[in-house]
Amino acid sequence: MPKEFIDCISHIRLLSWLLLGSLSHHAVCPSADLMCQPIPVDTAPHIADHVLVILTGFVEQLKTSVLHMSSLFHAFMIMQLWTMYCEQVAAANPPPCETYNTANAAILEFWGRVTPGILQLLSHSKVLAEMVNLHLLSLLEALQECNSSVLCRLYPLWSPILYCYSPKLAGGMQLRLQNCQNCPPPEIITRETGVNSTLLRWLQRLQFKIGQIEIQSSTATQFFTV
Repeated sequence: MPKEFIDCISHIRLLSWLLLGSLSHHAVCPSADLMCQPIPVDTAPHIADHVLVILTGFVEQLKTSVLHMSSLFHAFMIMQLWTMYCEQVAAANPPPCETYNTANAAILEFWGRVTPGILQLLSHSKVLAEMVNLHLLSLLEALQECNSSVLCRLYPLWSPILYCYSPKLAGGMQLRLQNCQNCPPPEIITRETGVNSTLLRWLQRLQFKIGQIEIQSSTATQFFTV
């Protein structure tokens, strides 16, 4: 596999753990004076470029190694984490703070860059389209669970993507999408005084999933590439 592809996977894996730590701190201490913000939100274009390298390389490599198969998982995990991270940064800096506008703009810029890569995957094959749709549905469900306002803003963009390859979804996937469509509008995210248990539960499950993939791929590559 090309070094650029392997390096991007390593960087995204490391970034995922940093964002997990930041969001976990915010979930446990939402009323802290300063949010733990290890990654500036204006780095969204660079993170999106890393994701695009993985999405493009996934099609080009077409290998069955553990590292290759896990790359798509890591790409969609960072999509979830980066979206929630920027939203939490915005919530911690309400208007008229400039950070609020910067964080919301970062979300839109990020998805504006990665969406063409997702569409490219969907056009490749039925099997790959089903894999992408499952990842995208998981993203919708995660944002719904976390009471994300981003879901309402970007759902008109994401919903048609699910039907790019086929006009019909499998029964189970259609039911999951219907549940997302029927969810009530989210409440406005504000700084809470207690533990954000909803966000924390989601992060703990995500941490477990990423940990499991790390264990499986640990024999395929080191966490840091030289």
